[in-house]
Amino acid sequence: DNLRRAFEWLVAHDHEQALALVARLGTNLKFWELGGFFQEGRRWLQRTLAATEGSLSIRRAQALLAAAELSSAISDFEYGLPCARQAQQLFQQLGDQRGEIDARLMYCDLARYAGQLTQLQTQIEAALHMAEQIAYTAGMAKGKQLLAIHIVYTTGDSEGAIPYELSSVALWRELESPFELATALNLLGADLTEIHEYAAAKQVLLECRDIYQSLGYRRGVALAVHNIGEAAQTMGEYADARELLRESLRIRHHLGLRRGYAYSFEALAQVNENEGRCEQAVQLWAAADTLRVRIGAPLERVAQKYREDAVTRLRARLGKVAFELEWSKGATMTTEQAIALALS
Repeated sequence: DNLRRAFEWLVAHDHEQALALVARLGTNLKFWELGGFFQEGRRWLQRTLAATEGSLSIRRAQALLAAAELSSAISDFEYGLPCARQAQQLFQQLGDQRGEIDARLMYCDLARYAGQLTQLQTQIEAALHMAEQIAYTAGMAKGKQLLAIHIVYTTGDSEGAIPYELSSVALWRELESPFELATALNLLGADLTEIHEYAAAKQVLLECRDIYQSLGYRRGVALAVHNIGEAAQTMGEYADARELLRESLRIRHHLGLRRGYAYSFEALAQVNENEGRCEQAVQLWAAADTLRVRIGAPLERVAQKYREDAVTRLRARLGKVAFELEWSKGATMTTEQAIALALS
């Protein structure tokens, strides 16, 4: 309450300090991200940015970057992408190279989620090169991390991505940045699972989960638990996988993370198929498709191939008519109905 009162006073009387507050809460402290206050953070940022339109200051650039970062969590790419681009331009105008690199990389991250992949690798590599030129360690760590993600999502080459992820992990350890370290560990764990290095993957993902838990970061815990569940599924441990994936979805539901719901539906569809519950699997794939269209967050290119293969298998098992009936059920479910199905 004291923080809210301070914010209201600053918005009314001191715009530069209001910018400083929301920028620090967003980019430095990750207050809204760690606390799950996504919508309130969005409102504070929007009000402050609207009140300071036309300001040419580092604080405004940092607030724009914070708004872009928060937009990723709530899948609002239409708002986040322009914020990232404006932040980049303002940092560039003010001669802040580190800020410009951060904004470039944030734009690339949001563009990937939005399915805007044209020239994306070139843009990431350019930002990474800028970071290397000025020995900006955090920029190098972020750039390598994004490059690894792009490689996996566009080519499926997890083995090729791992060297970038290992380098990113080492850099974040060097910087003693636990939040960013956990993010890098999560990516590394997922790719170790893909190349069947299960023991190493579990160790990495458990470290990731423990860091997020120590920070009180529930969104991160959900992501780590989801990936541990994916690893269990790959190993054929379907009961464990189901419970872990349900736990992740419950956290995501509590936080209102709609993009996370889609990943949960898709993973639980796979568990249902593996356990012979083909009708539920079809409904969950359909519900995930509908949700992704609604929020403008398409499935990654490599994952689309897996989805197509799964749909083909399920259509063959159920027969065309039964498949279409189940698909229509899932496609017309409300989000809450789909969550209930996934948790059943």
